[in-house]
Amino acid sequence: QGRFMMIVDAIALPISIVAASLGARYIGLPGAAAGGIFGEFVAQIVLYIRCSRLTGVPLSAIQDWRGLGKIAFACALAAALSVLAHRVGVDWLGLPQILFFELLFAGVVFVAIYWLGLKLLGSAATVRAVLGPRLAGLTGF
Repeated sequence: QGRFMMIVDAIALPISIVAASLGARYIGLPGAAAGGIFGEFVAQIVLYIRCSRLTGVPLSAIQDWRGLGKIAFACALAAALSVLAHRVGVDWLGLPQILFFELLFAGVVFVAIYWLGLKLLGSAATVRAVLGPRLAGLTGF
C-alpha cells in the first residue's frame, strides 16, 4: 500500500497548497489553515474508501461517524463563536490589539465553548476513549 499512499500524498499536497492559498487570499490566516485541513480531509476520505475496499468492512462501520460529526460540530461552533467573541472584545470592549492577547482571548473562548459543546452533545464517552480515563478526568469528562 506504500505506492498508493505516495500517490494520495502527491495529489493531496497540491490540493492543500491551492486551498490554503485561496483561503489566505480571501479569508486571511484562518483561511490558510482551513485550506490545509481541507487537503488533508480529501486524503483521509480517499484512505477510508481504500481501507473499506481492502478489508470488506462497510464504510459506515469503519469509524464512529456520528461521534465524529458531534465533535466536528462542537469544533466549528467554538471556532465561529471564538471569532465573534474576538471581534466583540476588540471592537466593543476595547481589548488591546496586541497579537498575544488577541490569540490568548480567542483561544480561551474557543476552549471553553468547545468543552461546553462536547458536554452538551453527550460526547463524554468519545472523549474518554480518546484521552484515556486519567486525562479525561482532568478535563472534566
